[in-house]
Amino acid sequence: MYDNFTISINLSKFNGAKVKELKNQKGENVECLIIPIKDNNIYVSQKNEAFINLSAREKTDQRFSTHSLVINVDKETYKKMDSSQRSNMPIVGLMSPIGFKRNIKRKENEPKKKEKATKRVDFNINDMIF
Repeated sequence: MYDNFTISINLSKFNGAKVKELKNQKGENVECLIIPIKDNNIYVSQKNEAFINLSAREKTDQRFSTHSLVINVDKETYKKMDSSQRSNMPIVGLMSPIGFKRNIKRKENEPKKKEKATKRVDFNINDMIF
């Protein structure tokens, strides 16, 4: 049995998620990710902390990962969904045990794909204007 897992979440898969440039309190443009709270079943506590519950569903095709991650919906919403809607909930991420060996076979002369570089932006949330 595995104890530790690696999780990858594609935040752009959340309902209504948008990347937008906003100005912080210093007037500088900062790239931000905006995710609608209600549309994604996000809970905001009295301390203004945001939480989301995800379910990990074991995949039958485990070439790239062992589990798919979907957003949990409340019981009332789930009961209203038909079986097609339940099985077609958007996958927002993947999960695999650390050390999971991907079962991907490349063709003999096929070059390795290069990873795209990502830009890291450090900011203080208290500097944001909303």
